[in-house]
Amino acid sequence: GRVTLAASLNVPEAVRSVSLLDIAPGPVPGDLSESGKVLGILLQAPAQAENRRAMRAELTGRGLSEPLADWLLMNLVTEERGVRWRFDRQGLAGLHSRVNDTDLWTAVERKDGPPMRCLRGGRSKYVSDADVERLVAAGCPVETLPEAGHFVHVDAPQAVLAWLR
Repeated sequence: GRVTLAASLNVPEAVRSVSLLDIAPGPVPGDLSESGKVLGILLQAPAQAENRRAMRAELTGRGLSEPLADWLLMNLVTEERGVRWRFDRQGLAGLHSRVNDTDLWTAVERKDGPPMRCLRGGRSKYVSDADVERLVAAGCPVETLPEAGHFVHVDAPQAVLAWLR
């Protein structure tokens, strides 16, 4: 969502609409960043493993939930000697830092931007009540999934799919 907000400012013709999944446009404090915690676990995990089961054990052993670990394991590539990550974890860490530090309220509050909406997790702290007020005032409706945390697509996939449809 934050990458798309930035893209809507930098390449507006490339963004037709924005759907924010439990993320607000303001900078994300490091101590609040659940994605940062997950990224930290990814960086600690080995670059490769014997198989998916072994990598899953690495991730869950470091504190990730089984559904979140399974979602991340979709990013493994199977090779002759086992599995490895498909993406550059260090590059992802750099992108994460840049994106989380940027204030993107301009993208939401401008009058000529694409239509936007937000779905927040009721158990998450990413989109505060003050953020909801500001988003709604800017014309970005916000819906809350009470049972979901920050990773709404993992916690409530069917509800997210229905919302996206």
